[in-house]
Amino acid sequence: MDKNQVEYTVTKKSEGSYKVKRLLMMALYIVYSLAFVIIVSGIHPGIIAVLPITLAVLIILTWRYVNIDYKYEVKGAKIIFSEVMGGRKEKERATFDLTKATAMIPFSKTEEISKIKAEKVYDARPSVSAGECFALVAEDQNKVSSVFYFQSPERVLKSVKYYLPVEVRAELDDFLDEE
Repeated sequence: MDKNQVEYTVTKKSEGSYKVKRLLMMALYIVYSLAFVIIVSGIHPGIIAVLPITLAVLIILTWRYVNIDYKYEVKGAKIIFSEVMGGRKEKERATFDLTKATAMIPFSKTEEISKIKAEKVYDARPSVSAGECFALVAEDQNKVSSVFYFQSPERVLKSVKYYLPVEVRAELDDFLDEE
């Protein structure tokens, strides 16, 4: 195991379109239950006892799509971004080489954030209003110009900064000194 390894996980907050998706999923469960009771009670009322089992299976199979955690790991000079669905299925979304980063900008510098031009955007913030967020501008594993938005406590920044190019590290050090 690498000495310089940090893992950080954030849970996506229920807001905006994500909140709507969660509410629609809950409505689906209610509609399914009502439809099951109405349809089955006309056929054979005893089958209604199966409803809790079928509902549990439906929830197990679908809730993971609206229960998302973001995980990123710093392993040496790489930062690996993964999406964890329902606390079980982890899917790696992108890997960034920190030594080739072109910028790492804190979200407090909104004018610089708005100037970022990238082909692909990866967003691992728990919420759009979360604190301690940064934008890492680099190429992903497919050599595509990308920006990675993530929440970063100080322990992660300390782990990351030594792998950044000198000019990017200087900007980050200036920000850390201001705090």
